Amino acid sequence: MKRVILGDCSDQELAEALLLAIHRLGGVRADADACDRDFSDILGSGLHRWRFLQGEVSVFVDAWEMDLAGPEELVEQILAALTAH
Repeated sequence: MKRVILGDCSDQELAEALLLAIHRLGGVRADADACDRDFSDILGSGLHRWRFLQGEVSVFVDAWEMDLAGPEELVEQILAALTAH
């Protein structure tokens, strides 16, 4: 399991890039109340989860920061996709 702090919670560009990276890598929202949301929805405060073939990742957003946690290989793939953005 790997956890990384991505940045400030108010960074909407980062949130959009993260959601796009997750979507491009095949992530499907695991949140029951978010099943029918478009992938481009901006992240609000709280815990958000996505399922992949390799496992599940979570993004936690609070009043200060946004962090990403999940299987190390999957987190690294998402970070690489963010860097390529």
